[in-house]
Amino acid sequence: MRAAQQPTDGGGRDRYDVIVVGSGLGGLVSAAYLAAGGRSVLVLEQHDVAGGNAHVFRRRRKYEFDVGTHYLGDCGPDGIIPAILSGLGLRDRVSFRPMDNEHGFDRIITPTATLDVPAGWAAYHDRLRAALPEEAEGIDRYVELARAVSAANRAGLLGKSVVELFRASPETMRWTRRTRTFGQALDHCGLSPKARTLLAAQAGNYGTMPDGITFGEHVGMLDHYLRGAYYPEGGGQVVVAALVEALEAYGGELRTRSEVRRILIEPGSPDQGGTGQSGAGAGAEQSGTGAGQNGTGAGQPPRATGVELVDGTRISAPLVISNADYRRTVLELCGGERAFPVDVVERTRAATMRGAVVALYVALDTELPGLPNANLWWHDSDDMEAAHAAMLERWRRDGVLDSLPHLMFSFASLKDPGAGAVCPPGHSNFQLLTGCPPGHDFWGLSGGAVDGVPYRRNPAYLERKRQVTELILTTAEKVIGPFREHITHLELATPLSQERYTRSSGGTPYGMANWGTVGRRPDVRTEVDGLYVVGQSVRYGSGLNAVATTGMVAAGQLLDRPLLAEVAAGAVLGDPARLPVRGPDWDPLLVSRGRARQDAKGLARIG
Repeated sequence: MRAAQQPTDGGGRDRYDVIVVGSGLGGLVSAAYLAAGGRSVLVLEQHDVAGGNAHVFRRRRKYEFDVGTHYLGDCGPDGIIPAILSGLGLRDRVSFRPMDNEHGFDRIITPTATLDVPAGWAAYHDRLRAALPEEAEGIDRYVELARAVSAANRAGLLGKSVVELFRASPETMRWTRRTRTFGQALDHCGLSPKARTLLAAQAGNYGTMPDGITFGEHVGMLDHYLRGAYYPEGGGQVVVAALVEALEAYGGELRTRSEVRRILIEPGSPDQGGTGQSGAGAGAEQSGTGAGQNGTGAGQPPRATGVELVDGTRISAPLVISNADYRRTVLELCGGERAFPVDVVERTRAATMRGAVVALYVALDTELPGLPNANLWWHDSDDMEAAHAAMLERWRRDGVLDSLPHLMFSFASLKDPGAGAVCPPGHSNFQLLTGCPPGHDFWGLSGGAVDGVPYRRNPAYLERKRQVTELILTTAEKVIGPFREHITHLELATPLSQERYTRSSGGTPYGMANWGTVGRRPDVRTEVDGLYVVGQSVRYGSGLNAVATTGMVAAGQLLDRPLLAEVAAGAVLGDPARLPVRGPDWDPLLVSRGRARQDAKGLARIG
């Protein structure tokens, strides 16, 4: 099953050991580790640069905006992301700037409270009790449970036996189950709407209200930030470029501007039965030999054999990892029932997506005084769940959106001060993010780019963008004061933008909300022999750390070793001496195009 192992040079072979469809962090991590493990690997990316939601874009030769890297958690010496990078010899190639972890890396603002969230569970607990003295008992109960569940989840991720964890604390482990929602945990602790709002205010990190996410996923997100919040020096593209360097140094290949039309599937035998293992519960990182172990019944399951590009080119591989949107992977790239059991296809077709995001990118010719090195999470109500529901109901009933229930501020120029690509000295670069009603109809459209609907110059779409931009600016100035007269660049990205660049269902960066039930998500290994999935819809959760973890799990299964536990203990795959020397003009965006396209025209520059 192994193709030739010589390093690639961009020559475009037609057979590899592994093909990875999409170059988000999940796809790049799995690809780099498989290349370091001796496999011939090809990564195919439809966009001009690798990175998915971790990529950046540049404007006016002055400003660089991160699409999805607003902050990273757990990037200290024993953190997950540094361990993943170290395992490829990349630790010294990416530096992480700490945010204000002592005073607060997140500031939550409601009409009657301001809560600065510091690093550390004990400090966080103290801040909550100070903000909610009348609910101290419920807060104590909540923090005790959250700390226990997050510790169990992390232990399982790093290889500890789930059975052992359950025996040690059966009540804690019950709350790690995918049937227990964050909302149920808040109910269990008897907390008021105000307390629920302060505890759930950072829901913009995963795109749903407390009843739409498991308790385990919420506390996993929170715990990794409480281990310290950081921002990669030079922006999110630096992390992407380092992974591309490792991929190519260890013999892999990245081809950008290479869109996959379909994943090639060889049919299984007619007596195939069962539904496979999708939707496995939480627990330790799984290991296995990969292809041929789905257990889908007496017959042979369908088998991945490679991919076909939109230009008709076919490339063969016995193993395919899809970092594409899960719904599109199953229903479009693989042809639905032609590859997957009927129940999986039906559940995937009926799946709902998490909330979509509107992002306003702002540059100013002045600095913003008096702001902490923290994200601001502003809510217009002490009952965020009711406010969010009211916004959606008013839109459904009256077709009106004339106020925002919440707004998140992310200040790149404060997180990465002095970075030449972020903005010129004395300028500001920041993002304003909020949710919006789901569906294309909110934007006056019948579909998006994936459906072949031209939308970018549509008058109704442009008018809605204008309205939403005005709403966001008006709301933001209420929170941080006037700044419009200093605007030098203003650009709104909608769910249609997200869908266009990442092909994500519903234009959401957060993946599926309900795949049969809340919290149920597929595992990395699918019912199709030799086909794996990574990314935002896989069971390890949303966010850059989580999707990087999916890449580690997939690579670990294919290499038959517990990779995440190994690299956390200091293991290094490959030979770091093969990594390229970076010159004084090193540009992470250029590197992220892939070696074969580094001389192509159209790359935006700073300066």
